[in-house]
Amino acid sequence: MNWLEVRLVFAIACLLLLPGWAFLAASGLWRRLATLIRWIAAISISAAFFPVLYYLARSLLPDLRIGVNKLIVLLVICAVLIIIFLRKDWKAQFAFERWEWAAMAVFGMTLFTRLWVAHTHPYPAWSDSLHHTYLTLLTATNGQLPFTLDPYEPTPLNMYHLGLYALTGPTMLLTNAPAHSALLWMAQVLNGLCGLGVYWTVDRLAGRRGAVLAAAVIGLFSFQPAWFVNWGRFTQVASQMVLLPALMLSWQALRAWREEW
Repeated sequence: MNWLEVRLVFAIACLLLLPGWAFLAASGLWRRLATLIRWIAAISISAAFFPVLYYLARSLLPDLRIGVNKLIVLLVICAVLIIIFLRKDWKAQFAFERWEWAAMAVFGMTLFTRLWVAHTHPYPAWSDSLHHTYLTLLTATNGQLPFTLDPYEPTPLNMYHLGLYALTGPTMLLTNAPAHSALLWMAQVLNGLCGLGVYWTVDRLAGRRGAVLAAAVIGLFSFQPAWFVNWGRFTQVASQMVLLPALMLSWQALRAWREEW
């Protein structure tokens, strides 16, 4: 790993952990979840947080530009909230059970396979990656989600899915990396996290052993989504990564509302 890749991994870890953990810590909702599920929920909430933030900013505060200083302040606030609310309970966040350790080993191996590809093939493949790179660059440069592909192409983006660039744009800003590198590494991390939602769903429906096996199948043995890196299907991978956790969080909320009304 070179220094740029280290910066990318660190920035992505901050982006995908701090907002979600700040929400769980401040709300106390982490107490309702098993230890590993808390981490999965934190990652999933963080992945959804930035698209919501950027879309709201563009709609409600069209003159606001989200630059590197605002991002750093936001992440520092999240870190402070985590420290304040979890200062007495931080050990509980690492009290993993045996099968949870096995699941984390699977997640770690899955991530390694994706990041190794990014390390050895540092330029995103296929034609789709070109406009993904442009949109990452526009989001980082302008500090907001773009409305068109100008100045590269007068293509309106009203019906286009822009959530991915609310993650790749901040990655570019925080690391001062080229747009294509920020895109590739964030997309590959999201690809490597494909087993999180599968693990959570199977754990809820069929038990923890089956959840570990399912995470291994989807992350290490399945043709897809690993091969999407060669097609530039980054937005699809991002949506797949958050879909099942969103379903499980909604299910958890409905159960709590029904049982505690």
